Amino acid sequence: MTLKPCPECGTQISATAIACPQCGHQIQVYAWPFGYQDEQTRAANQRVIFVVGLVLMFVMLGLMYFVVVSQPARTLPSPAPAAPVAPPAA
Repeated sequence: MTLKPCPECGTQISATAIACPQCGHQIQVYAWPFGYQDEQTRAANQRVIFVVGLVLMFVMLGLMYFVVVSQPARTLPSPAPAAPVAPPAA
């Protein structure tokens, strides 16, 4: 069992405690898929998730740019030459 200091009085308390048994300070814990975490760990995880999301976004944008740039330029077909017009009869 891991211990951490109470943010209010500094007493060593369980990492899973929701309140300090010494001073009664309420500890904010958040349920994440990886278990309950305190506010600092939660903030660190949010930063990591944000950075990973940015990296993935730039990779996807780079791939899309590469696909668009590597395509040959599309040109419209040139129109057929017009048929010669006979001069008007006089």
